[in-house]
Amino acid sequence: MAYQQRKKEEEEFERKLKSAKDILINKFTGPTIEKMHSNNTALKSINDGNYNEQDN
Repeated sequence: MAYQQRKKEEEEFERKLKSAKDILINKFTGPTIEKMHSNNTALKSINDGNYNEQDN
């Protein structure tokens, strides 16, 4: 009986740990990748603008 309770608690802990890990991964990687993409787009626009200004 105690073994089953302990195993159930361990499984619940593992589930919570995985959930917390997924949340942290999403928090620190998901938005960063999107932000990097938008920054690259912005930098490309700036670079295109600078390149055009140098040509003129």
